Amino acid sequence: MNEIKPNPYLVFNKNQLQEVRKVFGYEDVRVLNQVLDGIEQWIAKQNHFTVRKFDRDYLERFLMYCKGSAEKTKHKLDKLCTARFLLKEFFSNFNMKEEFGTLFTMARIIILPKPTTDHHRIFLFEFHGDSYAQYTHMSTARYWISLLEFLLTQDYAAGAIWVCDARKINYELITKMNPLIVQKAITIVTETYAMRLQKIYLINSSRFLNTLLMMLKQALPEKLKSRIEVLGSPEELVEGHIDRELLPADYGGHLKCIADLADESFKAVCSEAHILRMRTAAAEATNEACRSHTRFNQDILGMPGSFKTFSVD
Repeated sequence: MNEIKPNPYLVFNKNQLQEVRKVFGYEDVRVLNQVLDGIEQWIAKQNHFTVRKFDRDYLERFLMYCKGSAEKTKHKLDKLCTARFLLKEFFSNFNMKEEFGTLFTMARIIILPKPTTDHHRIFLFEFHGDSYAQYTHMSTARYWISLLEFLLTQDYAAGAIWVCDARKINYELITKMNPLIVQKAITIVTETYAMRLQKIYLINSSRFLNTLLMMLKQALPEKLKSRIEVLGSPEELVEGHIDRELLPADYGGHLKCIADLADESFKAVCSEAHILRMRTAAAEATNEACRSHTRFNQDILGMPGSFKTFSVD
């Protein structure tokens, strides 16, 4: 990759490509290419992979998510492909333009367009529904996955920050929460996609905070639990946490309102190129009958349906 290609929605810092590479020890492009060559050679030898040639830019971004470690990249990529085989309901048959309409009446999940000065991308998850009768965690998880695939083809980030606005959660939403699906979804995001989470901000004034935190902490590894910070209002975000220029106007920031940003973010992930990517990504899975390590599903992912193993950078 010689440069980050322009994107109609995402904004990039000056020299972001070079600076992210430097963070993970790849100032020398020759060394980076040697490492990527080695990963590609390893992939070509994996008989259990249904696809043995990946987009090189995709692999480079994945390498950065894995802190520049080639061995970790191989391990995480194997886990991602295996998850696509074991958990097809999360990864298959996307209808990007149609399937998330109901979700958006209750929640907004967006990538904010501007990165932080240290090249972290901010996700904003806002519950805004008056009723959550039709809410499903599966729909939420699938949209998260579509955003992660979008970033692995379009962005070049050092990590991520999550902001979850939970002020409008209520008892109806709590009763809809399925701990098993929540656990699987968080594991997919943090473990198989190797998403490096710098911080999780929970904005909350609801009496259901303790219930929400309890469910989150059951699904999160210890290191990630320590990165959760609870804020009482959106205004607290700009008081020493996130620069105003990176946030929507509704949160005291200088960007457009969150509804407009949600529309623009959704439009970006509904491009024909990304719709095609979601189809090809589902095919990048494993054929477990061809795997030499027969205990992989149990030892690495945990028993299917449990996801007992976590590892967060």
